[in-house]
Amino acid sequence: MMKTKNRSVFFGLAAWTLVATLAGTASSAAQAQSYQLLDLGYLGGGPGGFFSQATGINAQGQVVGISSAFDNGASRQYGFVWNAGSMSPLLPLGNTGFTSYTGGINNAGQIAGTSYTAGQAAVHTVRWQLGNSASTDLGTGLAFSFGNAINNSGVIGGHENNQAALWSASNTKQLLPSLGGSQGFVYGLNDAGLAVGESLTTADVTSRATLWKATGQASDLGTLAGGSYSWATGINSAGHVVGASDLNGNPNISHATLWRNGQVLDLGTLGGQYSDARAINSGGLVVGGSYLAGDTVQHAMLWNGSTLLDLNALVNAAGAGFAYLEVATALNDSGQIVGNGITLNGQTHAFLLTPVPEPQTWLLMFCGLAGLALLRRRKAS
Repeated sequence: MMKTKNRSVFFGLAAWTLVATLAGTASSAAQAQSYQLLDLGYLGGGPGGFFSQATGINAQGQVVGISSAFDNGASRQYGFVWNAGSMSPLLPLGNTGFTSYTGGINNAGQIAGTSYTAGQAAVHTVRWQLGNSASTDLGTGLAFSFGNAINNSGVIGGHENNQAALWSASNTKQLLPSLGGSQGFVYGLNDAGLAVGESLTTADVTSRATLWKATGQASDLGTLAGGSYSWATGINSAGHVVGASDLNGNPNISHATLWRNGQVLDLGTLGGQYSDARAINSGGLVVGGSYLAGDTVQHAMLWNGSTLLDLNALVNAAGAGFAYLEVATALNDSGQIVGNGITLNGQTHAFLLTPVPEPQTWLLMFCGLAGLALLRRRKAS
């Protein structure tokens, strides 16, 4: 009996050692995640050039942004939606041929953005629906308004005449207070109705990252140590906020910043003096851009919860036609990332990164399950 018990203890220790090894290896694999890189192309081009930029992605991997286009014999800039390998234009108000932009897309395929009105008299916040290129005008008269973000309830965040604003799913507008100054801007919001952005403080002394509660109350998120200004661009389901802040009051040095659980965290840079975070998902992954040493080139970055990574080190950029990935602008909860890169011929194109499952992870999981099964068999004997 004692011999059987010792053998069970031995196999138990072996199995748990294997599980611990798997956990450590899986953690290392997560830090070294690789991605499939796809150039999303552009709508068209002309004398104005060929380019595209991505601004948002939803859970289905549908991407929105802005692209060069050639329409009625003239160069244009239109918002686009990329879906299942195809890019389609999001036409301006009244299909006037003027410029349109996009700010984000939710899981229901609703898209927030901005469009010139007829005669370019004003710029209005608009709402599009995937599958219908016609836009819904949320603006007012000659007021200038911008739709920068949308949540899964259909609420749009942005600003009108430089005042922070929200538009409900039924298109009702709510103006939000600033931190005492004359301007405010919403750049991101979550499904709980929390909005983030920036606003001027009393007497317009400086601009601070701002959190607006669902009640409309504005709060100053603060800065990194010694900083004087900051801005917020994204917020996840846990209320964690990302953006950037200057350091020691030096406007030439700004670092990507995470506001989490009452702490203001410096995410660092990829060697340069400037970085900024653009978005955060529910898992806490953060994307943005950072200058390299020398501050002449910016690279797309990913903060994985502990380390700031250069996304160019995780992809074969040249294999997809890119010289380098310049900035990551959004991501979804599956870890897909969109942004903008510089192609081998010098154009700016939107890109999509999709995580590639690591083969060794599946092998290790199989070995772990086999070890646990062996443990159970030994115990049974």
